[in-house]
Amino acid sequence: MNTGAKRNLLKMLFPVLLVSAAAAQVQPRPAMAKKPLTPDQIAVYRAFLKQYLSEDSGSKGMLNIARTTTPFKAEASELNGGCLKDFKPLNVTSGVHAFTDQFADMKNVRVVNARETADHGISAPKASEAILQQGLLTFSEVIFDPTHQYAAVSYSFERPMWGNGGIEVFTLDHGVWKPTRRNCTISSWMA
Repeated sequence: MNTGAKRNLLKMLFPVLLVSAAAAQVQPRPAMAKKPLTPDQIAVYRAFLKQYLSEDSGSKGMLNIARTTTPFKAEASELNGGCLKDFKPLNVTSGVHAFTDQFADMKNVRVVNARETADHGISAPKASEAILQQGLLTFSEVIFDPTHQYAAVSYSFERPMWGNGGIEVFTLDHGVWKPTRRNCTISSWMA
C-alpha cells in the first residue's frame, strides 16, 4: 500500500475511531429497578432528611431532591476497615428508583426533575436554573449490611458554584433507622 492510500485510509478511519472512542466513554443510564422502594429504604431516606433539615443543620427554605436515585458507589478504603466495613459483601441493588410521593408530607421537601418542565409554566431550562440556584440533593440507592442492622446512602448537594457530599450510615434501633457517627467520604467542592 503506497503512502497516499495509507493517508486516505487514515482519513476515512479517523472519524470512525473518534466516534467509537467517544461512545465508549459515555456511561449508559442505569436501568430503573423492577421492584419498588422497600419501606426500609424509604425510612432511611426520611431519616437522612430529618437530620439534614434539623434546626441544628442550618438548612432553611425548600430542599429540592432529584427524582431519580443513582447507583451506590464506594471507595475501597471505605470498605476495607472504613465506615462500610460491616457491608461486606457489598449488597448493591441493580437499577435505580424514581421518587414519587415518599416525601409528600414533608413541607420543605420537593422532588424535582430538572429536565422536565417545572410547575407553573416555567420552561425546562429556566426551571433547571431555578432549581440549581436553590440547590439539588441527589441520593444514591440505599444499601444494607448482611444482617440488615446497618444501612448506607451516599448523597450530593449541588449549587452552581459549590457542593458537598458523602456517605451516611444508619443503624436500626428498635425498628427505627437512626444516623450513626460512622459517616465517610464527606467532601466539599467549589467551581
